[in-house]
Amino acid sequence: MLTTDPNNRGFQIQEGEVRSRGVEVEGKVSPFAGLTLLANYTYTDAEVTKSNTNTLGNTPENTPEWMASLWGEYAFQQSDLDGLVLGGGMRSVGPSVNLADTVEVPTYTVFDAMIGYERNGWEVALNATNLFDREYFASCTYGCFYGDARTLIGTIGYEW
Repeated sequence: MLTTDPNNRGFQIQEGEVRSRGVEVEGKVSPFAGLTLLANYTYTDAEVTKSNTNTLGNTPENTPEWMASLWGEYAFQQSDLDGLVLGGGMRSVGPSVNLADTVEVPTYTVFDAMIGYERNGWEVALNATNLFDREYFASCTYGCFYGDARTLIGTIGYEW
């Protein structure tokens, strides 16, 4: 872990330790042909256990206590829409703090979506992250930083 150099406050040195314990659970189910559902939950208990500054016992910066996500995807089967895939979901990140434990980044949730089409080796897809263009803080260190704005990514591929 990097901490402030006590001899030169403008620099950091590698000194400090963090203990991190937690659990991550993920599930995937396909209740019927074409539909896939995914869920994920992560819990992290992290603490600074050694430091040359006054951060002992604090939570490391940008380490949320929990994160969760849900995703659903449907691939149309045996119809005029065969090859079309629609998907959508959400990602939620619990609160985190800066290393000094003075600024809290609130919980945020963003939604994602995708549409794709596959036929005769060709695949075309459009993916959207932060679909509703929510403005949120993703982290705070020496300053606070916004999370990514809505992003659209299109792909075209051919498999032979």
